[in-house]
Amino acid sequence: MSRAVYQARWRRSFVYAARGIRLVWRHERNFRVQLAAGSSALYAGALAGLSTSAMLLVLVLVTLVLTAETLNTSLESLVDLVSPGHHALAEAAKDLGAGAVLLSAFGALAVGLVLFLDHPLRHTIHALDTFRSHPFPSAMGLLVLVWIVCLATKRLVPRRKSR
Repeated sequence: MSRAVYQARWRRSFVYAARGIRLVWRHERNFRVQLAAGSSALYAGALAGLSTSAMLLVLVLVTLVLTAETLNTSLESLVDLVSPGHHALAEAAKDLGAGAVLLSAFGALAVGLVLFLDHPLRHTIHALDTFRSHPFPSAMGLLVLVWIVCLATKRLVPRRKSR
């Protein structure tokens, strides 16, 4: 296989992956909510002054939850394709996928609670000091976080139809 063919296949695989992420973003409200929650956790960790290793752990767990949600969406789509009618095994497969997402989310929440509640007062004071000493970057980060939350929840409130 020539180098050009290899590079074309490699680029194409990234296009397919980006399409998959775009699909899960557009069609799965839970993915958007989990992304907003994960972004909030990362922002809070940065403000609270968590260590680099703790921040990396939070990032890995956020990625794990988002990956589980994406795989669950893929599993549900495949089950719907092969079993359009109701079937007990199809229902079990979907429930198992949803359970995997829930387990990963609970695990991430438990680790986050341990990290953030280790010394809550110390983290709160550090966050306030960070915001006070660097107001512009902190405000920009907060603005980006609000933007992500708004995008993630925009489909939670139904739109009014114009008359």
